[in-house]
Amino acid sequence: MKRSQRFIGSVSLAALAASAFGASALAQTSDDMTLETVVVTAQKHTELLSKAPVAISAVSQQGLDKLSITTAQDLVSTVPNLQTSVNGYSTQFQIRGIGNNSGSYSVVATQVDGVYQANPASLNAGLYDVSRIEVARGPQGTVYGRNATAGVVNILTHDPEKEFQLFGDIAYGNYNDITTRAVINVPVTDKLAMRASVVRQSNDGYYPRGAAPDKYDSKDILSGQVTFLANITDDLTWRVAVEHSENTGTLRYLHAINYVSYPNANLATGQLGTGVVQKARSNLFNQEAVTDNALRIQENALRSRLTWAATDEFSITYLAGVSSMVNNGMNSATGVFWSFSKGTETQSMSHEIDFNYDTSKVKAVLGLYHYWDNTSGFGGLHIGNTVPAPLAGYVSAARVPLNNPVGNEPSSYGLIDIAQQTKKNGNQSEAIFGQVTYSVLEDLRLTAGMRFTKDWHNVDTLQTVCLFNSVKVTSSSATCSVPFGPPAETYQANKSSNVSWRFGADYDVSENQLLYASVSTGYRAGGVSGNAQLPKAFLTYQPERVTNYEAGWKSELLNRSLGLSLAVFNMDYTNMQVQAIQLDLNGNPTPVTINAAKARIKGAEFEWNWRITSADTITGYATYLDARFSSFPNAVNSTVNPDGVYNSTVAGKPGFAQLATNVPYNFTGNYLPNAPQETIRIAYSHVFDLGDDGTFTPSLQFFWQDTSYNDFANNPQAIRKPYTKSDLNLTYQSANERLTVEGYIHNLENRPVWQIMNAKWDDTQGYLYPPRTYGIRLGYKLY
Repeated sequence: MKRSQRFIGSVSLAALAASAFGASALAQTSDDMTLETVVVTAQKHTELLSKAPVAISAVSQQGLDKLSITTAQDLVSTVPNLQTSVNGYSTQFQIRGIGNNSGSYSVVATQVDGVYQANPASLNAGLYDVSRIEVARGPQGTVYGRNATAGVVNILTHDPEKEFQLFGDIAYGNYNDITTRAVINVPVTDKLAMRASVVRQSNDGYYPRGAAPDKYDSKDILSGQVTFLANITDDLTWRVAVEHSENTGTLRYLHAINYVSYPNANLATGQLGTGVVQKARSNLFNQEAVTDNALRIQENALRSRLTWAATDEFSITYLAGVSSMVNNGMNSATGVFWSFSKGTETQSMSHEIDFNYDTSKVKAVLGLYHYWDNTSGFGGLHIGNTVPAPLAGYVSAARVPLNNPVGNEPSSYGLIDIAQQTKKNGNQSEAIFGQVTYSVLEDLRLTAGMRFTKDWHNVDTLQTVCLFNSVKVTSSSATCSVPFGPPAETYQANKSSNVSWRFGADYDVSENQLLYASVSTGYRAGGVSGNAQLPKAFLTYQPERVTNYEAGWKSELLNRSLGLSLAVFNMDYTNMQVQAIQLDLNGNPTPVTINAAKARIKGAEFEWNWRITSADTITGYATYLDARFSSFPNAVNSTVNPDGVYNSTVAGKPGFAQLATNVPYNFTGNYLPNAPQETIRIAYSHVFDLGDDGTFTPSLQFFWQDTSYNDFANNPQAIRKPYTKSDLNLTYQSANERLTVEGYIHNLENRPVWQIMNAKWDDTQGYLYPPRTYGIRLGYKLY
C-alpha cells in the first residue's frame, strides 16, 4: 500500500473511531466537557481558532509546561509539520518541508508580541509566562511579508492584569538541570499595571568537554521581561515590554556519524571508485581538543504597542520594536573548523501601523511597514579541511595535520585563517499591505489581500587571509601575525521587490463546522554572497516565491467536546534559494547561494482535541507530506564532490590526475531535506479527583516520525531513520490550585536521534536531539 493511501486510511479510521466513540458518549456530555475557547490573532484581527480559515495551531503555557518547553527551539513535535534545523548555536524553524537551505534568513517568520525577530539566536532565550504561541502554516505573505514563505510563529507574552499575582516554580533534573521561574503582576494604579517574569536555566551539558572548560550542549540561560500596560484613556492603551536575555552555555556537540574511504581509487587517472561507508567514532576529527566552546550572547529588546479604539468598529495600532544582540563567543567548533565573534552586534528596528475595521459584515486591515537591521563587528575563521583515505596520504606532507586517523578514517589538515571585520551587513524592508474579509451571505465570506514589498541587502566586509594558526581578534580589531596579503574589502548590494496576494473563501456548514479554501503566495528576498572571489553570476541571488493552494475543514462536534481540523495543500515553489558548490575565481570549490530549484510540496494535516469525559482528554495530529524537487537539473552532489584540498596539493605532480569537481547531478524528484512523509502525535491525560486533597493528572505524549533525508542528493549517508519520542508527566495540584508538584520523563526511548546532518564526500556529521531527561518541578502561587 502506498504511503498516501496509508495516511488517508489512518485518518479515516481515526475520524470514524472518534465519531463512533463520541456517539456512545454523547448522552454523557456536559458543560465541563466543552473544549476551551481559544482566540487567535494570526490574521491581524481576533477570531476563534475553530473559525480561522487558515491552518493554525495554538499552544498555551500549560501545554509548554507539560513538555518542559523552555525555549522556542523545543517546539518541534508540538505542531504538525514543524521542524528545526541547527547550525552551531543558531536554530531556525522549518514548516511543511520548507526551511533555510541557503544560509540566509529563515522562511518561517518569528514574531514576539507582533514584532519580527530577525536573529535565530533569540529562539534559544528563556521562554516563560506565555499567553499562547500561534503557528500559522503555509505562506503568510499578505499580512506578514517577506520571510513568511513557509509560515509564521507568533509568540505572545502575557499582558499585565488588574490584580496582584505572585507565583513561580523550581525544577531539578538529571544532568544537574536547574530551572527557576517567577512572575509578579502589580496593579500600580487603576490605569497602569506592571508584570515581570524571569527564567533561569542551567545544566552540566550532555557530552564530554574534552579540553574545553565546560561540557558541550550545556545550558546557561537567563531571560527576563518587564511589561507595562497603561489605559491612558478609555480608548487609548499602550503596552511596553522590555526584555533582557543572556546565553552563556556551550555549543552543540557535532557528532561524527559515518566516514567514507575509497579503497579502489585510481589516483593516476583521477578516479575515486566506489566509496565504502563505515560507522565513525564520535570524536573523529578530534573535536574534544577544542579549547573554547562557550557561547557569549546578550540580547536586549524593547517592544511597544499603542492602540487607539476610535470607534467600536475602527482602531489604529502602532507597533514598534528595537533590539540589540551582542555576540562575543564561539559560533561553531568542530575540531577542523571553528569561527568566533568579538563585539559583533546585530541591531534591528521595525515600525508598523495597522488600520483595523471590524464589523459583522467586514473585517479589514490596512498597514504600513518599515524594517531595518545591521550587523557589524569582528570575527575569526580557523579553516581546516578533510580528505578521505587513500588520498590523505598524498596530502599530509604539504599540510598541517590536525588529527591522527585510525585505519581508513579521513584525515584533517590546517589550511588558512581569516580575520574579518564586518563594517556593514544590512537589510531594509518597506511594505504596504491590506486584507479584507467580506460576508457575502450570513454563512459565506470572501477574503482578498495584497502586499507590496521592497527589500535592500548590502554587505561591506574587510578580510585578511592569514597563515594557519595566526589569527587574532579583539573587540576592536581583527588581525593576523602572518598575513598572505593586504586586507581585501568587499562591497555588494542588491534590491528586490514583490507583490504577494491571497484569495480565499470560507463557509459555515453549521454553527460549529467550517469549510475554507484559499490561494496565497509568499516571498523571500534576494541577497548578496559577500564573497568577491566568486564569478559574477554568483555574486547575487534572486527572490524565491511560493504559491499555496489549500482547503480545510474545522469542526467542534459532540456538544463542542470534540474538535477536529483537516487541511490539504499543494505548494509550488519557484526560484528556491539553495546552497551549491561552485568554483571561485581561483579555481577552488566554494559554497554559494543560487536560484537553482523548483519544488512541489503537497500533503495533509489532521488534528484532534477530544474531551472524552470530564476527566479524560486526548489530543494529537497525523500528517502526510510529499515534498520533492520538481526541477533541480544542475545540482552538485556534495557527497561525491571533492573539496579542493587534494587537487591543489597534487596539481602538476607526475603520476597524479586531479579529481573531477562540480559534476552536475539531476536531483529532480528527490525529497527536500528534513521533510518526513508521515508524522503522528498522540497525547492523553486523565484527571483523578482527590476531593479536598486536590487532583492528580498523569499524561503521556507519543510522537512518531517517518524516514527523512538531510541532503539534496538523498544519499544513504544522510538518511534519518524513523524514530519515536515518548514523554510522561505526573502532576499533582492542591484543591486551592496554589501548589503544583510535577514529575517528568522526556524521551523515554533514549535513542540517538539526529536533528540535522551534513553529508560530505568523506564523512557525515550531525547534531543529536537531547537524550532522556527526567526531574521534578515544584510550583506555588502565593497570590
